[in-house]
Amino acid sequence: MHPSPSTGRVVHYRLSVEDLHRHRAQEPAHRPLPETASHSIGDVLPAIVVRAEGNTVNLQVFLDGPGTLWLPNREHGHEPGHWHWPPIVPATTAGRN
Repeated sequence: MHPSPSTGRVVHYRLSVEDLHRHRAQEPAHRPLPETASHSIGDVLPAIVVRAEGNTVNLQVFLDGPGTLWLPNREHGHEPGHWHWPPIVPATTAGRN
């Protein structure tokens, strides 16, 4: 069982085609599209929960490059346009003394 999402938690978000259109629409016309133009549908990016109601959340998604993407009312799942918990990655001993 996963914990309930709450404000400040880091989750993963899978980009949808609508998200990419929304980001491009938010960019001022006088500024070139940043390196985030290389993002594709289905890319998984880190996000911070800014508001949660059950499994529906408002997210601030961190893009690879300058900028973020605010996405309200996103539901839990693994499809594009949904958030999910990051996988648990076992600790390694590499680099430890």
